[in-house]
Amino acid sequence: MGLAFRKSKKTAPDVKIDSYKNSKTRTDRTKGVHYKGKSKGKRTPVIGLPGSRVSKRKTSSPKDSSKKIYNIRFIKKKESLLPEEPKKKKGRGCLTVFIVLFVLGGICTLFTRDNKLETIVLSADENNRYDINTAIPVDVKTTPSNADLKDIECETSGGELKKDGDNLLFTTEESGSYTMYVLCGDIKSNTITITVEDKDALAVKEAQEKAETEAAKKAEEEAAKKAEEEAAKKAKEEAAKKAEEEAAKKAEEERIAAEAAAQKAEEERIAEEAAAQESSQANQVPQEQMVWIPQSGSKYHSNPSCSGMNNPQQVTVSEAESMGFTPCKKCY
Repeated sequence: MGLAFRKSKKTAPDVKIDSYKNSKTRTDRTKGVHYKGKSKGKRTPVIGLPGSRVSKRKTSSPKDSSKKIYNIRFIKKKESLLPEEPKKKKGRGCLTVFIVLFVLGGICTLFTRDNKLETIVLSADENNRYDINTAIPVDVKTTPSNADLKDIECETSGGELKKDGDNLLFTTEESGSYTMYVLCGDIKSNTITITVEDKDALAVKEAQEKAETEAAKKAEEEAAKKAEEEAAKKAKEEAAKKAEEEAAKKAEEERIAAEAAAQKAEEERIAEEAAAQESSQANQVPQEQMVWIPQSGSKYHSNPSCSGMNNPQQVTVSEAESMGFTPCKKCY
């Protein structure tokens, strides 16, 4: 089984020759005449009335030129009234190419316009305090959502900000606050701030501060305890001293009271003796008056307690005067 190809060649605006297998067909659209020839020499002209679908076919050959075949075909009136095929105009191919290119350009422009970047918005947890050497995610939202970010440029005050798929990742080895934004052509995003700290160093520092605080608290408690003990000791000593002073004061008061009582008792004794002496003198022959002379001094007294005499000696008036004593003005 072989393949057959039809070849068409246009010799004039209204004339076309088709070659298929071993036959050729010439078409004259204006006159409605078809000439079909085969390699065996047969020639079949087909004459049709344009627009009526009525044709006449006659086949002839070199050997039999007297044989005539007539083939008249009739079709419905509706089909016979079809308009003739319009003539092709020059330059229509260029117009078609132009239209196709215009449509493709419009589609490309529409697609490019839909993907044109308008805004970029960065977002991250700015309230969080991240650890150093940690990949911190930064979300990227664009308008439109399918905008192309292949030419994005990352700007940061420190550390490294790089693209990770549709979003960004920020890393740094130093603690601090870092500001960052991105550029894509002439579109600039908002600026965000990420705070990073060395959590291990902070933990060590916190533990050290806690230890220092506990040590200071312990020292303060010990100092307070020592001060309390010293205050208690001092209070005890003061209480003992006060008790001792009170005891001494009480002893002194008791001594003074005892001396006063002794003096009073002595005075009472002397008074009793004097009264007894007076009573005995009244009952006896009058005797010479007795007086009291001090251990030192020049006055004799009728009262042994006069002038604060200490251990006075009782003698007669004549004896006192003979010893050079004179009477006391208080007593006489």
